Amino acid sequence: MLKPASNANTKLGSYPRKNRTNKALRELDNLLRSLHLLNYVDSPEFQRNIQRARNRGESYHKLVHAVAYATGENCECEPIRNNSS
Repeated sequence: MLKPASNANTKLGSYPRKNRTNKALRELDNLLRSLHLLNYVDSPEFQRNIQRARNRGESYHKLVHAVAYATGENCECEPIRNNSS
């Protein structure tokens, strides 16, 4: 049975920093990050997709803030002003 990744992270975190498995996973992470960055630089379509996803996230958070402000759920929440004007 597969265990959650958090269990693996906890287990690996208890080993010494120079553990071979830990080092291999860090190198794999570096490789995947590099491939992602190269893909981003090379592909305008990939850049557009990422920008669209970021815009969706920002729009969602603006909506959450507006609803919280309007309903008074979060007194510290201030209305988000559109700075594009």
